[in-house]
Amino acid sequence: SNISITRGTLSNWMIKSANLLTPLVKLMEAEIHNYDIAYADETPLQVLKEKDRLPTQKSYMWLFIGGPPDKRAFVYQYHATRSHQIPFDFFADFKGWLHADCYKAYVVLGQLEHIKHVACWAHARRYFVDVAKACKKEGLAHQVVKLVGKLYHLERELKDKEDTPEVILMRREQEAKPVLAQIKALLDDAQFKVPPKSPLGTAVFYCLNHWDALNIYLQDGRLEIDNNKSERSIKPFVIGRKNWLFHGNDIGAQAGSVLFSLIETCKQHKVDVFSWLKHVLANIHRAETIEQLEKLLPYNIDPALLSD
Repeated sequence: SNISITRGTLSNWMIKSANLLTPLVKLMEAEIHNYDIAYADETPLQVLKEKDRLPTQKSYMWLFIGGPPDKRAFVYQYHATRSHQIPFDFFADFKGWLHADCYKAYVVLGQLEHIKHVACWAHARRYFVDVAKACKKEGLAHQVVKLVGKLYHLERELKDKEDTPEVILMRREQEAKPVLAQIKALLDDAQFKVPPKSPLGTAVFYCLNHWDALNIYLQDGRLEIDNNKSERSIKPFVIGRKNWLFHGNDIGAQAGSVLFSLIETCKQHKVDVFSWLKHVLANIHRAETIEQLEKLLPYNIDPALLSD
């Protein structure tokens, strides 16, 4: 039967579903806080009707990832701004390594006693790639790109072999450290010869300013050379944004962040999203304790419950 359902009704269903599922996202946040490796990223978003703000003002969807690999949680949060306070509040109870780009909020977080900022080599490399593309003549940018290529070659090899964190730590010490020393020598030499405001100067000083954070991945075999995990995971949201263009209001954006959190966490753990949502929305009202709620999380759900 063809039933016509208004967009308003559909939107209300989404908002009410998100409200029901919010306690699960809170448990996922706790999972991130209780593990010692996390990831963060953020992307702009347009919200048309928001109190005391113009429709053209940028809002942001933030993404925080963490928890042990078998309970990896993806938490999206909608905020009206890109304020430093947002990651500061989120990571207030977190102790460990934070993979993120060098947006100042993450750099400042890394100066706190309980957080080490793991900077992203993909970002650093991009600056040099842009210069190398624009400059046909082989020069410093090409040299740095080749050396960073060696670092990535090692990472691919370690990943393909599925080496243990102990082996990864040892091989990075033996093979990545000398390459990083070569890069540093080139940058140290260039800083006195390159105009700081030129594209090459920007690339050089970006690396030098964040050098310690770019080397932190050597300290633990579980760490990664870049922040591509969260960049990849913010992509579904970015692609979705191209389709819907904007959120009508902040209530819809908040609901979207809850649903995105659970959908992406299902995908990470190869849980069928539709089956999971159907089961959880039908059963969440029966969960009266935290333990019962935890059993509904995508990485804890009993697969037999979803096979109907």
